[in-house]
Parts: sequence; C-alpha cells; structure tokens
Amino acid sequence: MYEKPGTNNWKTTTKKAELTVEEKVSERGFPCIRVTVEYDYDMLTIIRSMADGPTRISCDMLIEDVHNVKQYGCNLISFYQKNIKIFPVSGRDMFAYSFIHVVNPNLIHHIVFANEDEIYPTKGHDKSLVRAMTPVSGNIYKTSPDNPNKTTCIHYIEADLGGNIPNIVTQKVLNGETYGLLALKK
Repeated sequence: MYEKPGTNNWKTTTKKAELTVEEKVSERGFPCIRVTVEYDYDMLTIIRSMADGPTRISCDMLIEDVHNVKQYGCNLISFYQKNIKIFPVSGRDMFAYSFIHVVNPNLIHHIVFANEDEIYPTKGHDKSLVRAMTPVSGNIYKTSPDNPNKTTCIHYIEADLGGNIPNIVTQKVLNGETYGLLALKK
C-alpha cells in the first residue's frame, strides 16, 4: 500500500485531475488496484462517509448490502458485504475484518482483511452468491498540510473474487470501485 506510484510493478492505468488508478497482480496472484483521490472535505467526514453502510451503498454501484456483524473493540469490527451480479459474473459476498488505526491527527490507516482459513458463517448463505475474499484492502487518509479541509485518500484492494473468472475480469470489477470514490466527492 505504501509504495510510490509507478514502483514495485504498479502500472498507472488512469491519471486524471480527480484521481489516479494503478493496477498490479499481488505476490499471492490476486489482482490489486490502488486509487488516489483528493477530497475537499476534512478527514473525519471522509472516514465517516466511507465507513457508513448506507452511504457506501448509495455511492458504490456494486454494493447491495453491507452491515457490521460483530464489534470486538473500539477500532475493530467484522462485517458482511454483498455485491450485485454483473452479467455474466455471479454476485459475490464476503466477511472481513475492519481495523482503524489513528497514527496521528493527520494520518489514519483503515485496514480491511480476511483470512482464507477463517470459518465464515454458512447458515442461510445464498447459494447463488460466490464467496469472495480480500487478503488485505483498506484506505490511508492524509490531511493536506496546506488545508485541513482537504484529505488525500489512497484506496487499496487486493481481492480474490472466487469462482473461475480471469484476472482481467476481476480487474474490471475492482475498477468499478473508483466510481464510488468519485461519488463521495460530490
């Protein structure tokens, strides 16, 4: 997540005024995407928007449902997310952990992870969905040194969407995440 753009096999695929998108394949063989966006809002507003289920659903066209499953402490929760079906790819769901680490008042790490060996609840599991997994994903939020009401967000996803879909299709699905990030700018 911390490498400089254009290093360590990251390939810049989109570079616009409002965002930069980079892609690579992880050491585990999963597609990764890293998106850098600057928001005209303070860091706390952005974090609240990205962590709030209803807001995420309204901004991210791929998410059908997201809700907390269990709170383990003030900064660690487990959650469930269900993504819509994008023809011809079946819908996906996943359970993961979300951890927020306040490094200092101007830097916050939001880490999302799932252990593939973890036993996820299967009771009531919708058989039409394929279980996805994210070894590591998350966001780095940095307050602009020039303006406390501006925040840079580096959004990182490494995902195994499950099933037998090629990495190029997975990469396209992950790129859909950029629309949700841009929707938060409005």
